[in-house]
Parts: sequence; structure tokens; C-alpha cells
Amino acid sequence: MLNFFRKIRRKLLQGGKLKKYLVYAFGEVFLVIIGILIALQVNNWNEARKSSAQADQLASVLYQELLDFKNYHDRFYNQALKEELENTAYFLKNWNKLNRDSLLTFRETELKILRSKNPIVGIHGFQFFYDPEIPFYETAFNDGTLSMIENRGFVNLLSNIYNQGSERMDFFETNIGKADNKTQQHILDHYHTIFADPGEAEGGPWNDQAIDAFFNTIKTDNQLRYLVSNRHALMTTKKFILESQIIKNIDKAIKLYDEVE
Repeated sequence: MLNFFRKIRRKLLQGGKLKKYLVYAFGEVFLVIIGILIALQVNNWNEARKSSAQADQLASVLYQELLDFKNYHDRFYNQALKEELENTAYFLKNWNKLNRDSLLTFRETELKILRSKNPIVGIHGFQFFYDPEIPFYETAFNDGTLSMIENRGFVNLLSNIYNQGSERMDFFETNIGKADNKTQQHILDHYHTIFADPGEAEGGPWNDQAIDAFFNTIKTDNQLRYLVSNRHALMTTKKFILESQIIKNIDKAIKLYDEVE
């Protein structure tokens, strides 16, 4: 092909046909430019196709992450929060008449649980579950790949979910943790004399005598009651925000993704 064009150029120059040669040269340059533009367009198309595939894959991963979050909440987490709040509410409602048997009976009949024979468990909260997370979104947000997803409504909902989840849930976890520590320290400071074994102070099984002594003593302990009440209020607000905002936006994001896909 190159030899063919060289022969044409040679004939035009040897024949003194400068004007025709210039026209030919311009045409040859034009063809080269067209070829380059076509190659660039094909390359751009291939890159766009790859980016689109990556964006679709990322959106699919984030969608599955939301489904996992929702499934964990619906099947376990929501019920765990409900049980913990009801347990603490029972502590507060029956503060002046708490005893071993009544609390264990309440847990067995009302909550349908018996996680421990130690009635003191639960004054801080059961603490047997973890907050759901969406780590893939955080990674995609930090490395900039989130911008590849064309479904901006889906991305915006993800942003709301993550901001609410990371900022508000972290706020509650921090303050609930502080409330737990204050309650634990208060018990260690004021009830250490009723422990039969030092291990009980660190959460070990309490003997029946210590439990009865504890319940008899807290009737006049307004500071402990305040600490337990404060934690209950934090947990109640956390549950409300989780259900009314975060889970609500997760449902919207899942629905929007399903409609687009």
C-alpha cells in the first residue's frame, strides 16, 4: 500500500504536476487524519465499554452490600435491639422491686430468651450483636470509582446511607460505649463489697447471694438508675434513626437499582 502511494507521488513530481501533487498530498494527509480519528474513536469506545462494565460490576457489588445489610437488620439486628430495649425498660419500670426470679421469668416469657442465668447481664445491654456496615461503599468513595456509576440517584442514596450510617451510628456507638463504661465503673466502685469472687466484677457469673444483694441495694441508687436510663434513651434514638432514615433509604436504593436494571 505504501509503495502504491510512493509511485503516485513520484509520477506527479516527475511530470511537473505540482498543483495535482499538492492536492494529492493534502488528500493523503486527510486520509491519515481520518485514520487516526477512527483509531481514537475505536479506542475510546473500547475504554468506555470497559468503564461501563466496571461501573456495572461496582454497582452490583454495592447493591449486594445493601441487600446483606437489610437482610442482617431484618433477620437479626432489629430483633436484637428490640429485645435489649425491652429488657432495659423492664429494669427501669421495676427498679424498686427487681429480683432474680421476676427478671428471668420476664426474659423467658416476654423476650423468649435466656441468654444467661445472670440477671445482671443486660443492665449494660446484651452486647452480643454488631452494627451492620457497608465497607465497599467507603472504598469506592475514597478511590473515586463511585463516579463511574451512571445511576446517580442510586449513588446519592448510597451517600445518604453511608453518611448517616458512619456519622450518626458512630456517634451513638461512642456515647453508648461511654454510658456502658460509666455504669460498669459505678458498679465496681459501689458494689465491690458484695462480690464473692473478684471475677464477678469483670462480668463473671455472680452467685445468687450477690445478685440478691445487688437488687436490694440499687433501689436507692438513683445515680445508677440515671445511667441505665441514659443508655436506654441513646439506644432508643439509635433504633429510631436506623429504621426511619437508614433502612428507609436502603429500601429506596434497592428499589431504584431494581427498576434501572
